[in-house]
Amino acid sequence: MTVGMLNTFWSSSELIVRTKIDLLLAGVFSRLLYAAETWRIKAADSRKLLAFEMRCYRRTLKVCWKEKVNNSTVRDRVRSHCTIVDVVKQRKLQLFEHICRMNDQ
Repeated sequence: MTVGMLNTFWSSSELIVRTKIDLLLAGVFSRLLYAAETWRIKAADSRKLLAFEMRCYRRTLKVCWKEKVNNSTVRDRVRSHCTIVDVVKQRKLQLFEHICRMNDQ
């Protein structure tokens, strides 16, 4: 998805919010998290990932930063219980479990 497509997608009044969230998870976040199992996450990287995630959610819900809505409220509206950083950590653990189960050969 290009930036122009995303702007059209977020401003569309034909799609309901749940559909926008599902498309966001399937299209944008899946591409963002490609090969995330191999990443080395630093504190600055995790802050940037969380900021991008919240910016996407806020644009989807049409919540302006001037409205002073905190991140937990936005996350409740989206019904997302884990962050992108949590997903990266889960994927890293799954890869580690897979490697531990492998043969020595």
